[in-house]
Amino acid sequence: MPVLPLLIALVIGSISPVAVANEPPDASASSASATTAAPGPPVVPRPTRWTESGGHTQLSTRTRILVDPRSRSRTALPAGRAELPGPARQSVQDLARQVRTEVAQVSGVTSTVSSDVRHARAGDIVLTLTEHGALGAEGYRFDSTDAVRIEAASTHGLFYGTRTLLQLLRAAPDHLTVPKARSTDRPAQPVRMTMLDAGRKYWQPEYLEKLVRRMADQKLNTLFLQFGRTTLYANGARVGTVDASIALPLRSIGTEKAGLRGALDEITTWDEALSPEQVRADYAHHDR
Repeated sequence: MPVLPLLIALVIGSISPVAVANEPPDASASSASATTAAPGPPVVPRPTRWTESGGHTQLSTRTRILVDPRSRSRTALPAGRAELPGPARQSVQDLARQVRTEVAQVSGVTSTVSSDVRHARAGDIVLTLTEHGALGAEGYRFDSTDAVRIEAASTHGLFYGTRTLLQLLRAAPDHLTVPKARSTDRPAQPVRMTMLDAGRKYWQPEYLEKLVRRMADQKLNTLFLQFGRTTLYANGARVGTVDASIALPLRSIGTEKAGLRGALDEITTWDEALSPEQVRADYAHHDR
């Protein structure tokens, strides 16, 4: 059986640098002031807006991860629902547990997860869903002037806000401090993609799992795997192609093992002579 093209779109909520609009330049600013502008944060991609207030917020053994009890079991508010990247599947509480593990890996600080948001103190991490239409499904607000507060309309956005926090911690010499700042960040492009040509090389699932985590860290949301294409000819002229596509949703990202196996019955083909059963068998052969 010839090698078939499989287009795999992994919507990961949220995981190459993302095309994010930078804040428009001030028309009144002189070229001299532009050359002396303060550098942005050590975050990829650079947030849409970022304003530092001076000083640092430090995590400590007293740091807690606080979840608004009204948001604990939710994944999104109406303002955070969109066709792309699709529905969020991770609840705020589950995200908080994941962030607890990731913060401990970066900083050595093991936090507790609590819902005492009314008594947040300096160094705590607060996750809240907010009905803010301007943020869309993947945008977030980040405020580290006291506690580190991350707000979004869905856990897609909250996840990206925590990626910003983790990047800042990794960049700090002590891995405990983040600059005091306020930020609003929203991706300019709904689809932010990395493509792998798997038609000429077999990529081990372990490599793909690591790639997905790196994509998530840089706020990419789609992985595109090209397996090949069969071109049809008649009398020496190209008359079409035989394609197959499959959507394999990621089971999880971050510290959990990413599930790259999906519902193979979602395969669709554009040639009556090529059955989904044949495509599944071919995929299973290449997945060994």
